[in-house]
Amino acid sequence: MKITVNLGIKIYISIIFLFIKSPVFASNAPIVEYSYTPSSIYVGEKVLLTWSATNATECKNNYGNSLSLNGSWNPVRNTAGTFTTSITCKGLGGSTTKSSSYTVKNYPPPTIEYSYTPSSIYVGEKVLLTWSATNATECKNNYGNSLNLNGSWNPVRNTAGNFTTSITCTGLGGSTTKSSSYTVKNYPAPTIEYNYTPSSIYVGEKVLLTWSATNATECKNNDGNSISLNGSWNPVRNTAGNFTTSITCTGLGGSTTKSSSYTVKNYPAPTIEYNYTPSSIYVGEKVLLTWSATNATECKNNDGNSISLNGSWNPVRNTAGTFTTSITCTGLGGSTTKSSSYTVNYPAPTIEYNYTPSTVYVGQKVLLTWSTTNATECKNNNGNSISLKGSWNPVRNTAGTFTSSITCSGPGGTTEKSSEYTVLERPKGSTVIEKAKNIDVDNFVSGLICNIDPETFTEVALEDLDPEKTDYYECDVKHMYNASQGIDGILDLYLATNDEDYLDLAIELSKKYIGQGKYIEQGKYIEQGKEDSKYKTWFSSNLYNSSIKKKLTKLIKYHDFHYEWRAAQGIARTAAVANNVDTKQDTAIELTNFLEEHVWKKWGENGFRDKLSGLTVPHFISRAGIIALNLYKITENTKYSDFIEENSKKLKGALREIEIDINAEDKAYNITCYTNSDKNCATATLPIEGTLDVSHARDIISFIVEVYLEGKSDEQFEEIFEQEDILKLVNTVKYGIISTEDKMFQSNVCTSCMPVNSTYPLKDRYYNNLGALQGAWVKLARFDSDLKNIYLKWLGVDTVEEPSVIINQNLKGNNHSIMQIYGNLAYAIKGN
Repeated sequence: MKITVNLGIKIYISIIFLFIKSPVFASNAPIVEYSYTPSSIYVGEKVLLTWSATNATECKNNYGNSLSLNGSWNPVRNTAGTFTTSITCKGLGGSTTKSSSYTVKNYPPPTIEYSYTPSSIYVGEKVLLTWSATNATECKNNYGNSLNLNGSWNPVRNTAGNFTTSITCTGLGGSTTKSSSYTVKNYPAPTIEYNYTPSSIYVGEKVLLTWSATNATECKNNDGNSISLNGSWNPVRNTAGNFTTSITCTGLGGSTTKSSSYTVKNYPAPTIEYNYTPSSIYVGEKVLLTWSATNATECKNNDGNSISLNGSWNPVRNTAGTFTTSITCTGLGGSTTKSSSYTVNYPAPTIEYNYTPSTVYVGQKVLLTWSTTNATECKNNNGNSISLKGSWNPVRNTAGTFTSSITCSGPGGTTEKSSEYTVLERPKGSTVIEKAKNIDVDNFVSGLICNIDPETFTEVALEDLDPEKTDYYECDVKHMYNASQGIDGILDLYLATNDEDYLDLAIELSKKYIGQGKYIEQGKYIEQGKEDSKYKTWFSSNLYNSSIKKKLTKLIKYHDFHYEWRAAQGIARTAAVANNVDTKQDTAIELTNFLEEHVWKKWGENGFRDKLSGLTVPHFISRAGIIALNLYKITENTKYSDFIEENSKKLKGALREIEIDINAEDKAYNITCYTNSDKNCATATLPIEGTLDVSHARDIISFIVEVYLEGKSDEQFEEIFEQEDILKLVNTVKYGIISTEDKMFQSNVCTSCMPVNSTYPLKDRYYNNLGALQGAWVKLARFDSDLKNIYLKWLGVDTVEEPSVIINQNLKGNNHSIMQIYGNLAYAIKGN
């Protein structure tokens, strides 16, 4: 039983010991706060050390001395440096050491602000000295006298010089010395403005003397009289001379003297402008006397009458002679006299003596007119007296040059005048211009008609049509198709003569054609276009459905789209020419709007049919191209220039170079019927390789020539057709179309060649005269003088009298074509 008890006690004790040693019941290490405040002080100042410990039973400093668990201490250091101490505290949880440092610094030396303001003064003026010191306990000036740490002082110097003083301040951190300087200057001498204005006057006039002085206390004039420091005076002198006065001003800085001079002049004598203009006149004419005087108070004429200082007069003399008058003007500077003279003559007779016209034909009257002035009698070259004014109509029956004269006398002398005229043998024909004027153009306008009613024409039955009755309905573009040639000639005549009657006629024709167009709605008979629009139509079959197309083929001969283009060529060129005339520009806009809407848009990609793209027929390209070129001239829209550039390249594909038998070095052009093939479209009757459709090629020639000329002024067209192309086409006419034997024009639209003056009827009635074929080809005459002379010879003369050449060839064919030939030739002559 005893053993058991003892064993239990041991076990109990052991269990307690294990619990004590267990981490659950172990104590934490001491926690120590240990620091110096502040961390930096000056020598001799106290620092505060504080500490506290928790979980500790005892603490010791770094010297081993025991310390309380919480406390503080104020150590003082007399030397500078950084000092570190530590504390070690122990407890059940172990031991903890903590250290802390502080820095002891030496005191800073004093800092001083020490300055004189301002840095420069005059003798006797005060200067302000201010100073302030920090980190100092005492201050002394450079004389050893004690001063406050902050202060000011106002010293005064009576002598000039540079002065420097200093201050020395002492503190715990040592001593600092600071100095400052100031300058004492003597007072400046007085400055004076002293002037007479103006520097020059006339006797009796006032002059202004002004003066002002600075740095002065008193002023005196040259007479010793005191005057103000600033002032003015207006002296007056009655005698001429140079006068000088002076001023002397005194101040703290001494004395200054300033002088000024002025000149007094006598008044100038009067100056006079006195003239007769002109210096010579005729009896009864006015002469202009003008005068003006300066430096004068009064003027008198040579009769002693007072007159104004400035004036004019228009005397008239009825007798010849030389007349002199004078003027005398007086002023403060004395008197001046000026005279002037003029001569009056009788005028010599003047004569107008002319024959009109200067050239006539045998048997024609010439008009002699004469008139004279300043004459009392006149005689002809036979010595017979004639009237002073008259006319006469002599007639000569022989050719030659005839001269006559007239001699007229009067008070002013005698004058003779002659005139001459030439009488030519009467020619066989008349001039190009006159021939054109003689063309009856009434049918140009009246022929443009349309008697089809768009509401009823579709009701005409095919079986009712009479094939022999070609005018069953009359509303095709044939009339304008031909009239466009006439318009081309009319416009060339306008350009050759500047006669706006021609331009007005072209405008009238264009407007008449526009007015004949009919508006027909899309629907039953009109096929649907790409835009829901209304266009004017001349019953072009391309617009209608198949049944109507058949009917139109019988009704209308010229019923296709390209006939409208040929008709619109004349309108397009009229618009472009009118656009260059200020008074016609509204008309040009009207024609342009029509062309853009009812031609270009109508047949373009958004119209009824896109006929303007994919063209391969050269004269189709040219008809549309002429419209595009003239629209571009007006609008500068690039869609037209793009069309020209694209299709000109294709057109050049139809120009096939050929050799000329006469000279192998020269080349000419044949023009095929398509741009992409060699298909012929005319009989092979011309002396060239292949065939050439002379008639349809007129449109091609017009287009090529106009684009070539436009290239002279617009660089984007300058390389489309070149001079080489033009010369090859010239050769085509000279060596291909014209007979090399008799220089007569040949046709290739029949089975045999025919000279121009032949009456042989061709099988195709439309091509039954060569006059119609030469329109537009004549445009090439402007580029080759030989070709021009060929045309002139064809028309009956061998020489050129620009531009009224003499012709006697009566061309056959419709008037439109003849007008085109005359106009093209007249403009070609003027162009050269």
